[in-house]
Amino acid sequence: MSLSPNRVDEMALRYLTMWNEQYGLVNDDNIVAYAVREVMHDLESWIVGEDPNGAIETAGCGDYSNAELLELYNALASTACFFHYTPVTKYLDPDT
Repeated sequence: MSLSPNRVDEMALRYLTMWNEQYGLVNDDNIVAYAVREVMHDLESWIVGEDPNGAIETAGCGDYSNAELLELYNALASTACFFHYTPVTKYLDPDT
C-alpha cells in the first residue's frame, strides 16, 4: 500500500527542492544559506506563535498546527546545517 505524502512532507519537499535548485544554479552554499536562514528563522518565530514579517500565510503555513511546524522544522534541519545554519536544539526531535 502506498501512502500519499502529508502536507508537511509536501512543504518540506518544496523547500528542499528550491534550495537544491538554487544551489545547482549558483554552486555557492553561502548564497543559498541566506534563503535557508530566512526560512528557518520564520519557522522558529511561527513555532512560538509569532509572525514578525507576516510571512506565514504567504508561505502556505497559516493553518499549520504547532506540531506540524515542528515537524517541518525537523524535516529541514539537516539540510539547513549543510548551508551553515545551526538549528535551535529545543525544536529538534531527538528521534529524527
